[in-house]
Amino acid sequence: RESPDVRRTYVQDVDGGEPRPVTSDGFVGTLLSPDGRTIAAFDRYGEYYLCSVEGGIDPRPLAGYLDGDVLLQWSADGRFLFVREAGSLVLRIHKLDVSAGSRHFWKEFVPPDPTVLIDIGSDPGQVRITPDGESYAYTYWTFEGELYLAEGLK
Repeated sequence: RESPDVRRTYVQDVDGGEPRPVTSDGFVGTLLSPDGRTIAAFDRYGEYYLCSVEGGIDPRPLAGYLDGDVLLQWSADGRFLFVREAGSLVLRIHKLDVSAGSRHFWKEFVPPDPTVLIDIGSDPGQVRITPDGESYAYTYWTFEGELYLAEGLK
């Protein structure tokens, strides 16, 4: 039996049976590819990898991923991963070609009035993209304040 603090991802048949590990120790799956053969997973250091659900193949680093990127969605054909760039109030989305390891800018989401955005650190909002990339939704937070001008103060 495994130690209870070992992180990893399992699959289990909906009809029952024993769970089967699909990632190595220390890897946590986040996004399953459309064909169900590959899972994007992160390790204990926050680095992303692609893991075979069938096992027997070592996890391979997710080429094109930059530190702080947030994985959003596989493309419908399983060729790309949509990722959100880290650290910006503007949501910049890239597509990672998982076989070539290349990174391509895809879209930038700018709220209607960026002057009232709240800087909430590295998480400017949530993004959801359909696998075909044709539809998406995103959130952002605003704060409307008041500015006062004081004159003649000494």
